Amino acid sequence: MKSLQVLIVEDNPGDVLLISELLEETGIPLCISTAENGKKALDMIQKKNIYANIPTPDLIILDLNLPIVKGFEVLSKIRSSQRMQSIPVVIMTGSMIKEDEVKARQMGASDYRVKPLSADEFESTCQWLRETLEPLVKYEKKKDQASGLRMRADALPQHTFNPLALNQISSPSSGLATLRYEHLVDGSQQITSLSCFEGISYYGRPPS
Repeated sequence: MKSLQVLIVEDNPGDVLLISELLEETGIPLCISTAENGKKALDMIQKKNIYANIPTPDLIILDLNLPIVKGFEVLSKIRSSQRMQSIPVVIMTGSMIKEDEVKARQMGASDYRVKPLSADEFESTCQWLRETLEPLVKYEKKKDQASGLRMRADALPQHTFNPLALNQISSPSSGLATLRYEHLVDGSQQITSLSCFEGISYYGRPPS
């Protein structure tokens, strides 16, 4: 599984270091990028100019009090963009103002957390980040399974296939999904089955 891409949007170098340490403590393989202001963050997420080839973040950790473009504006632009709106955005800020949390959640923040100030808060924030990242890890693992399934399907002998049907059969008890090709090989009907984790769509082309 590839490392998750995490973008930290934070102007305070000390807080960038703190958040990076928190992420490292989760034990999850991560590739961390940083943006010190809201404009740079949006340029990176939108892949503008020099950022055209950087990976799309799997998770954005966003401060609210940012220079140039404020955190709320960054969040608004992310949630109003069809291209960016599916990216999870968690707010990690020094603001303890309840209205800020309410506003952030109403605008589509995935979660809201005040930066830790004590050892106990550090540990609880680390656990919160771990719980935030774990569903993304599971999703990436399922994508890897689906990718492997697609490669196996593409490796089948294409020239011998005359597909009759393509069925997906789910097995709730096993958590697996099976793609079943019913096809003709040298005039005889054959069945080829390939399995992957349930819930992952197969986007590869069927044998033809």
